[in-house]
Amino acid sequence: MRSELAKYLRLPTSGNSATRVASPRRPALIGGLLVFLMLLTGLGWAVSSPVQGSPDEDYHLGSIWCPRPADGSCKMDTVNGKPVVRVPIAVASDIVDCYTFKSSISAGCVPGYQDSEIGWSARFDKGAYPIGYYHFHHLFVGKDVQTSVLVMRGVNVLIAVALLGTVGFCAPQRLKRPLIGAVAASWIPMGVYFISSVNPSSWAISGLLVYASALYLATQQEGRSRGVLILCAVIGAVMCLTSRYDAAFFLLIIGLALLFGVRWTRRRWPELCVLVGAAVVGSVVFTSSSQTSKVAYFSRVANLMDSAIGKSLLVLLVVGLALIFAVRRARRWWRELCVAAGVVVFVFFTFMSSLQVSRVSIFSRLQEPAHSAAEQSFVEKLIIGIETAPKYLGGFWGHAWSPGWYDVPLQIRSPHMLAIMAAGAFVAVSLRRGGWRKWVALAVLVTTMIGLPAVFYANGAMNPIEEYQARYIFPMLAPTFFLMLAVDQDEGAWFTVPQAVWVTVFISLCQTITLHTLLLRFVQGAQERWELDLNKHIEWWWSAPVSPMMVWFLTTCFATAALGTAIAMLTRTAEKYEAPQES
Repeated sequence: MRSELAKYLRLPTSGNSATRVASPRRPALIGGLLVFLMLLTGLGWAVSSPVQGSPDEDYHLGSIWCPRPADGSCKMDTVNGKPVVRVPIAVASDIVDCYTFKSSISAGCVPGYQDSEIGWSARFDKGAYPIGYYHFHHLFVGKDVQTSVLVMRGVNVLIAVALLGTVGFCAPQRLKRPLIGAVAASWIPMGVYFISSVNPSSWAISGLLVYASALYLATQQEGRSRGVLILCAVIGAVMCLTSRYDAAFFLLIIGLALLFGVRWTRRRWPELCVLVGAAVVGSVVFTSSSQTSKVAYFSRVANLMDSAIGKSLLVLLVVGLALIFAVRRARRWWRELCVAAGVVVFVFFTFMSSLQVSRVSIFSRLQEPAHSAAEQSFVEKLIIGIETAPKYLGGFWGHAWSPGWYDVPLQIRSPHMLAIMAAGAFVAVSLRRGGWRKWVALAVLVTTMIGLPAVFYANGAMNPIEEYQARYIFPMLAPTFFLMLAVDQDEGAWFTVPQAVWVTVFISLCQTITLHTLLLRFVQGAQERWELDLNKHIEWWWSAPVSPMMVWFLTTCFATAALGTAIAMLTRTAEKYEAPQES
């Protein structure tokens, strides 16, 4: 045990009694420091955008001030045939119309108002979301709107950090790294942005990762820590069930992936009960929502199976499965199969994004702008949807779907490219080792992330496909990275010191540039000439003594320190310090 601790801490063991006493404390101290830095980073992001500064925040604030049933918590009326609720003017749906989708105009254009002023809003929940998230945050509604919003954002950050910190402290020593790696690879910058906003996606993102990681780690742990992890998994599942209906559906997908990714035994029946219970409840919650109609495509799929194309696809599927299970499935064979499949997928997406697509008749027909979605078949739209997958990949890190109301101009400096390269390093680490459990679990998760936007588009629920925003499927990203790094993990397949330095630099720069651009957009308005000094020409800011430049600087320092600490824990330098055998 001491040798493993020494390996993890990158320190040689010693016979000194003082070292023996201090060594066990170092992981806890480092972990506590990391959690504290994550908390400060999240709070910095929480104050970097104004009230109603995140997507649909007017809707979510109206739903928080007047949770369902709205007539029980707020005064209601009817305007132009639409129900409206009486809310503070700062929460009204049209208060920020002067700058939303207008990146060159700062948030300072909002007219002055008093918190006592009341307005009407038609933007509130009428059944599109579960009620739990809104009722919980209704507890923090006060007379001061700005203070109430900042408290809600801070509470979201605190919940995420507290739960992840608890999961990390209770995880087996060898499985702390995958959790740290999953957060570092997937949550910068969009994850931390949504978690620190007044948006149900905050609970969906943090809750789904807590559920997936805690439940998997519980199957690898014993004693009191196992019980705490199971409790965290239940809390994460409740957060998903009470925040978004699609997050409830994701519990089923995560459960299916865990069924393949874990070696289940009789001793793991509590974890299995939580998995099955969450999947069943999540399915019931999702099917009882209005979103069910948007994915009611199974009848179309059934009709497709009666066509010639459908029968051909079915035959190919059966033959492919027969070949897979007939061939001797050695580890080398699986690696070679994955490499071949990866090359095919990469080449396909590369070709589909090129100008040569128009020269191939079948693809030109699919790509033809005059060929409207109404004229396309289910299969045609499904292919186009799958082709859009690379766009969603970039959207996970801020491409196309940037912070704010997607009006923060990140494309000029493209910080998302740095985060994607860093995420690629984690993917490379995970691919060094793996068995069929890992590949099947990942196939379930990746297929869901690629397939859901395509299915929504093919079914006609989203037209164009970009209406299905990347943030809807974003909660699946971190659990995918976690299982990718945790299942069949190779203890020696982590970063060398130079690799760790580059990964830290890339992610830190992405965080720094994104946060600065976000603040600049709201404080001054995004102009053609980039302005480094955020304190110059301040048009909007909180009534607080801390300046925008100070918030950016401190948050950058905290985030860089947190990333440096996290990535340092993912290096392979510990291999040099094998503890000597005690006589």
